[in-house]
Amino acid sequence: ELHQKGFSGSFDFLYLPMDFESKRNKGYFFLNLRTHQLAQIFTDVFSRHSFNRYRSNKVPEVALAKTQGFQKNIWKFLQQSGDRVNNPWFKQLLFRPHETIPSIWTCCPLSVDVLPEPLRSRAVA
Repeated sequence: ELHQKGFSGSFDFLYLPMDFESKRNKGYFFLNLRTHQLAQIFTDVFSRHSFNRYRSNKVPEVALAKTQGFQKNIWKFLQQSGDRVNNPWFKQLLFRPHETIPSIWTCCPLSVDVLPEPLRSRAVA
């Protein structure tokens, strides 16, 4: 639904915590929007929004996370989960422009190997 509401290319990090036993999400997610203005628009669009894919009586709220920014989120989740989570469906996701077609964004599970430079070099050091 994020893409349907016009947020393609607006975020570079997404983490939807999953319950490993039930294989269902825990009902909240972390999203790093690329600008403060996008975050304000996102808040306006998704506060109290009823999601279509999974119906629920819960009322969604948008709130600021303690950790703000792409790099800080990357370091936090690499330190917390690192290689502990092997299933790519349960990992945090990075979104970045395609190498040859910047208007197309690609998605990949978080790992040191997919970090953009110079973050990759810093993580390995």
